[in-house]
Amino acid sequence: KGFNNEIRFRKWLDKFVFTDKNKIWKKDKSVINCDSRVVWRLRNSLLHFYGLPTRSRKNKGLFLVDCNLLEEKMRIIKEQGVQLINIKKLSKAIREGAIVQLWHLEKTIKQDSELYIRSMVKMHSILQEEGTLTIDISGLADKLNKK
Repeated sequence: KGFNNEIRFRKWLDKFVFTDKNKIWKKDKSVINCDSRVVWRLRNSLLHFYGLPTRSRKNKGLFLVDCNLLEEKMRIIKEQGVQLINIKKLSKAIREGAIVQLWHLEKTIKQDSELYIRSMVKMHSILQEEGTLTIDISGLADKLNKK
């Protein structure tokens, strides 16, 4: 398969979100306070275990905030070894990453349209192999009601 989900996921984040080309990240990286490794762990924890990532030797856990905490509260939380992540800013940076990706695609189309076409064909094949399947559910309600 070449790439696995983590590699593709983190590569996209590193290329389009955690870059100074992303104006949200450039402005707020200190309060976003994470990288692609942390977002991958967060994604897995929320998707598979419905909670925050487990603690590591480096930190006692993650604390997601949606607003600016008072400096004193932030200092106390950080002293406990907890990594603060401003989830609203991170969400905005990820959305901005999609825009940065569109700029990248536009540049690729203009500079090397063959590369763009090859990339789209590769993406299509990945989606066909690993993406969501469409299931015909017509008549399913009737079958379920009979049981």
